[in-house]
Amino acid sequence: MSEEKPNQWIAVIKYGDPNTHEPLKTSMGVFESKEQAEGWAHNIYEGTNFIVDVLPLNDFTAIN
Repeated sequence: MSEEKPNQWIAVIKYGDPNTHEPLKTSMGVFESKEQAEGWAHNIYEGTNFIVDVLPLNDFTAIN
C-alpha cells in the first residue's frame, strides 16, 4: 500500500500568553505545499520566539 502525499498544509503556531504564561496555539493555512507554509512562517515569525510546526492538513496523527 503506497502512502498518499499530502496536498494541503497548515502552520500551527505556539506561543506563551504574555500575562498568564499559559501556552496558546493557533493555526493558519491552507497552503498548497510544505515549502509554501514554511516560507510564510519564516517571513512572518523570523526573529520571534514563536514555535511554528508545518503539518499536513489530512494527518491527524501529528497533532499533540
